[in-house]
Amino acid sequence: MKRFISLRKRISADDELRSSYAKAISELIHLGIARKVEQKELRLPAGRIWYLPHHGVRHPARPNKVRIVFDASSVCEGVSLNSCLRKGPDLLNDLIPLLIQFRRFAVPVIADVERMFHQVQVPLHDQSFLRFPWTEGDEAPQTFQMTRQVFGLRSGPASCQYLTLFLYVVLLNRE
Repeated sequence: MKRFISLRKRISADDELRSSYAKAISELIHLGIARKVEQKELRLPAGRIWYLPHHGVRHPARPNKVRIVFDASSVCEGVSLNSCLRKGPDLLNDLIPLLIQFRRFAVPVIADVERMFHQVQVPLHDQSFLRFPWTEGDEAPQTFQMTRQVFGLRSGPASCQYLTLFLYVVLLNRE
């Protein structure tokens, strides 16, 4: 909570940052990437809840846009969320064989998944580990939680890569 109080002080001193930050959080909620936690959900058994500190990062080319970054490596009582997660295997292809294979075809095709991590749903029973406080003013903070993968989770890259490969195989077998 100390980091949230510090964040609130920092963004309250900068109107542009406050507006951009609020807009970024609202966008996460609007797109279903995050949601407000209902009152009845606030009390889960001990060990089933984790609060992630967050802060905003501005891109030099787009100073009016803020990207919300969650810190899963933040330590609380000697433990971080990332220390409890497995990294998983690196499922990405090596660059050299990929470049050689790329030359085999007359028209190579590549793709980039926009907001890849935010495209991958987190199972409902694990979403309580991705909670964060937020408020747009001086009111008491409300609790929100991410419903999709968070960039910065130790297990995130392997989870997203596995799902991408799994869906590729499923779609390939449909043809």
